[in-house]
Amino acid sequence: MEKENIVSIWVGSFENEEKFHYYIKEIYDEEGDSSSKFMEDFNIDL
Repeated sequence: MEKENIVSIWVGSFENEEKFHYYIKEIYDEEGDSSSKFMEDFNIDL
């Protein structure tokens, strides 16, 4: 979702950088659509 003059800030804590990257990594399905654990948790639909 995009709104003019609005900024969203997410804060998180991870044990290490590898776990952070795993959380935000986009995975593509056979149709080319992407998602990540981060996108699922915050209901972000591109």
